[in-house]
Amino acid sequence: MDLPLSIVLDLFSIFILPTYLYGLPLWLANCSASSLQMVDATFTKFLKRYLQVPSHSNNASIHFLTSTIPLSKTLKRSASNTIRSLSFPPILHGHRLTFFPNPTELDHWGDVAEVIQQIPTDFALKDHSY
Repeated sequence: MDLPLSIVLDLFSIFILPTYLYGLPLWLANCSASSLQMVDATFTKFLKRYLQVPSHSNNASIHFLTSTIPLSKTLKRSASNTIRSLSFPPILHGHRLTFFPNPTELDHWGDVAEVIQQIPTDFALKDHSY
């Protein structure tokens, strides 16, 4: 069965992503870099299985081909949006919780540029017909 990429990404968003979103603001702030790499690996393995490419394929190339970014970057964006739904007493007006990134620090195009920089230089020279 050949499913379009958009449906496959929707399936990930519906069945797997909610597991990561549960309590996200609380656990993301204390998450180690190696734990975030494992989170990213979950998403890239999912994409690699869909694309039927070897597991040792370059992750940045996979994200480039599927127009996605690493899952940890998506989660960081989601965490900053989650805090907006909380209401605080007026005495805390103007204060920001320290475990949330500043919304101005979250740059989608910066994330995309970071992924593109990690693509091997010989990627464009290879034959990608599978």
